[in-house]
Amino acid sequence: MLTLARAFALFAASALLCAGLATDVAGEVLPFETDEIRKYLLIGMADGGTADAVDVNDGELGSHKAGAPYEDFTTPSSTFPSELLGNVPDIPLNALPVFGGINHSGNIAVTDDSGDFNFNNVGVYADVGVQTADTAADADDSGDNYFYYGTSFTDDPNVNSDGAGGFPNTLDSFGYTNEVVNHNTTATGKTVAVGDVPAMYDMAEGNGLTGNVDFSALNAEIAAARTAIPAFSPGDLDGNGDPIHFGTIDLGPSFSDGKIDKSMHPDDKGFGVSGDITASASSKNDGGTFLVTVNHAGLTVIDFDVDSGKEILVSNYNFVIDGPEGAFVIVRIPDDSEFSTSQGNVLAGTGGVGCNAIVLVTLNTVTEEHFDFQNSVLNGVAFWSLTDVDGTINHSNTQGCSQFIGDIIDMDNVRYIHCTLPEPATLALLALGGLALIRRRSS
Repeated sequence: MLTLARAFALFAASALLCAGLATDVAGEVLPFETDEIRKYLLIGMADGGTADAVDVNDGELGSHKAGAPYEDFTTPSSTFPSELLGNVPDIPLNALPVFGGINHSGNIAVTDDSGDFNFNNVGVYADVGVQTADTAADADDSGDNYFYYGTSFTDDPNVNSDGAGGFPNTLDSFGYTNEVVNHNTTATGKTVAVGDVPAMYDMAEGNGLTGNVDFSALNAEIAAARTAIPAFSPGDLDGNGDPIHFGTIDLGPSFSDGKIDKSMHPDDKGFGVSGDITASASSKNDGGTFLVTVNHAGLTVIDFDVDSGKEILVSNYNFVIDGPEGAFVIVRIPDDSEFSTSQGNVLAGTGGVGCNAIVLVTLNTVTEEHFDFQNSVLNGVAFWSLTDVDGTINHSNTQGCSQFIGDIIDMDNVRYIHCTLPEPATLALLALGGLALIRRRSS
């Protein structure tokens, strides 16, 4: 009989690490605190007079009960209308695959005193749930059909003892599709209809929803990051007192003109790179990979060089960021550029950098849309919009392990966990996920 501990060991060894098993590199190398920031999957900062700070339609947060890229495996129909499998590139072997299961990491902060949130057909798996600066009643703009599954929600691994599965679906098996070819994963499961979820899981004040929360410590950390990140320059030291490393990716008009796609291949327009990073583009066809690797442990800051106002677009291609163990990577988006994906993936690599040590940051004060993700897998990479100009982070048909900070976070058809170090109780769930993986691979 395979013991739980043995299952966990095999699971960890399988490279399915993007459930937060990486060390807390941020706490060691960043010259500002992130103790509060790292508690949340989503942090929405807009005031209620502007828009809902967090608006999620159809999805699961703090749980990822699917393969990646996602395929419509549920019966009789899926909550998510659009498959990603076949519509985005395969997850390459040099990128970490996406975890399948529950890790209760879906905590959400709505930080403005008048900030609101709106959920529709959403399952939130978290140890705290949704916290708001305003009263819970005033902050909640949601209708029906949003559910809270706290850490006391235990299953086998996804069907409760009373027969009620966690919304939106069960996870009956999970594993690699063909780990020799790519790091895609596949899963089976069944739809959990909204009407089949017992009332005990309805989110309400005192059950996954807390109002009048003091976010002063969180706001101070975000303010410190907002000040520090754009000011980093050669000669600065990281939190350990070591020099910060720098690199530049040139996507200017002499190269791919803002695009991360097949035109980056050296046989086409190519790209430029300088500083303490290396890069390569694997294919001149759709579905290839642009791999950027930082050369050193510690903090590396990467800048994009594009024409003023030019969108940076990952299209039908993988953008993989990698580095050695102990590395932390901040990628700065120009303050007048939007970062977008269209059938493209942004992924952490397998070289040791882990899943909680890469952040793409924008301080955009020009465009309304700061990040726009359409049909994508985002895994092991966080996205922070740190201005206070009502910038938007948009999602449509996306999944993975990430974190999103911005004024307005608008998500449709999503599955996300947060890449943070799990509590001991969570490790048992990860081990059960590993057991499901092992069983599938040995069948």
